[in-house]
Amino acid sequence: MANIRQSNIELLRMLCMFYIVLHHVIVHALPMVPDFSIFMGAEWYFIQLLNAFCFVAVNVFILISGYFGIKVKFKGFLRLYIMCAFYSCILYHLHLYEIGSHINRWSLYNTIFPFSYNPGWWFVMCYLLLYLISPILNSVVETCSKKKYQYVLLLATIVIVYFGFYRDQDFVNYGFSLYHFAYLYLIGGYLRRFASLSSRIRFYSVSVYVLGSFIMCGNAIIAAKYNVDTHVWFRTLQYNHPMLIINSIALLLFVLSFDFNSKVINFLAPSSLAVYLIHDNNYFRDTIYSYISGAYIGANQGGGRLLVLFAATACIWIMGYVIDVFRRGLTFPIEKRINEFYETIKTR
Repeated sequence: MANIRQSNIELLRMLCMFYIVLHHVIVHALPMVPDFSIFMGAEWYFIQLLNAFCFVAVNVFILISGYFGIKVKFKGFLRLYIMCAFYSCILYHLHLYEIGSHINRWSLYNTIFPFSYNPGWWFVMCYLLLYLISPILNSVVETCSKKKYQYVLLLATIVIVYFGFYRDQDFVNYGFSLYHFAYLYLIGGYLRRFASLSSRIRFYSVSVYVLGSFIMCGNAIIAAKYNVDTHVWFRTLQYNHPMLIINSIALLLFVLSFDFNSKVINFLAPSSLAVYLIHDNNYFRDTIYSYISGAYIGANQGGGRLLVLFAATACIWIMGYVIDVFRRGLTFPIEKRINEFYETIKTR
């Protein structure tokens, strides 16, 4: 019997992808460095707050994986591979066409190995490594007692938060690493086994998420105003920031406290990763953000600029899902044939 998708979690995936697109537009297309705070006025502070609310998205994606557990299966790996290979191939050859270059043997070779030769998809590489080690992590999730599990999380917190964030050790890489993903995966598994999901948790979890986002925003503003080092300004919003981890857990718990079913959401949500692959790649990233930046700066101050910000984000987000629905129509029959062949070979 096929697993029934939980629409509350699928909606959270889609919301987090909207957050990711919005965050990328803010940090790559908008003049958000501290020098522009005077030029933008109150709008600069509002966008800092908006960014603080959005930054939980990547952490939440991994927490969801840990909560439900990754099941290493050929079918799941094949689906991930075909999606990445499809977009790697299409984007790369569109890029070659744009710059007037020619297809060669190495270009074809690179596009059929999207995990090792991907166009700047750091999340895909980290997630693939998490996927491969998930059986080891699952043994911890499923077999540890509550006390031992808490001890494991305490040690992991010391490594990721103390050494990774406060001591700024390179191996954690601001949360852009397998170490951080494995840590969040274990937290997600702990929540599934031991967290209470009564309706009362809604108020507390959403309160923590909102208050925590304001705190993160305040940290970013203070760093921007009183420290000219933009590296320090960026560190106030990095994935292994302890407040951000707490915010991410709170948002997941808030959504888990609801339960509803929507066929539309369940149909669209599997394309969430494709939205990331389409818009955040080395080939067209700069072009997209340059165009948005020009439209943003040229718009009327205040309402006009915010309209450009949200319109551009919504356009990228919606188009990503639409494009991938068509892609699924093309590649799903191929996946089905390969899976049937694999099952035949395995049976024999």
